[in-house]
Amino acid sequence: MNRMIKDLVMLACVMALVGCSTVRVEENRIETVVLDSTDAVAVLGRRHGSSYNTEYDLVSCVANDVGRDGLQVISETVLSDELYPWLEPRIAPIKIEAMLYMMNRPTVRERLNAMNLRYVVWVDGSTETTDQSGSMSCAIAPGFAGCYGMGIWTNESGYEVSIWDIEENREIDQISVSAEGTSYLPAIIVPIPIIARVQSSACNGIAMQIKSYFKGETGETPN
Repeated sequence: MNRMIKDLVMLACVMALVGCSTVRVEENRIETVVLDSTDAVAVLGRRHGSSYNTEYDLVSCVANDVGRDGLQVISETVLSDELYPWLEPRIAPIKIEAMLYMMNRPTVRERLNAMNLRYVVWVDGSTETTDQSGSMSCAIAPGFAGCYGMGIWTNESGYEVSIWDIEENREIDQISVSAEGTSYLPAIIVPIPIIARVQSSACNGIAMQIKSYFKGETGETPN
């Protein structure tokens, strides 16, 4: 029994070294701006696709991370409620020209001005499980219960980010973020999950690039 526990600890240590995510960030900076202290930013998710929807928790993660850096951020929920139904998936503007059409409505323009909203960040993509392997079996007997085996799965994230200046009615930045990581679930008596935080890594990459953009800095790719 002690040997099995020792093996489990050693296996967990090895898996901990590889249960991580890699992130790649690419940017097409169309124009550099420095955010004015009175201007607000909204982070929104695209949900018009038939095969996926940008996760609400990913969008919330990005907004919270950007907001912690002192930028004024309007949450997706708040803006969607204020502009209902104009940001519902079936009618949300896909192009900047459609945003201009929406803003020509007096009530929409009035509410945007009241919030000092200047920039809209659209996030489009998702995190998916792309590969799974391994097996695990569990048993219960008098005086003993446990599991044995190994589960392995890979998650991949892919997100396209577009930043709109709704005052000047133009797209000013494009960001692509991809992340990949493999998670492990080794079990010798007790399953120990070693989780690769792929979506969290993608969130960090997106937020870091947005913050560096609005500060006029050159973004750095997170490890």
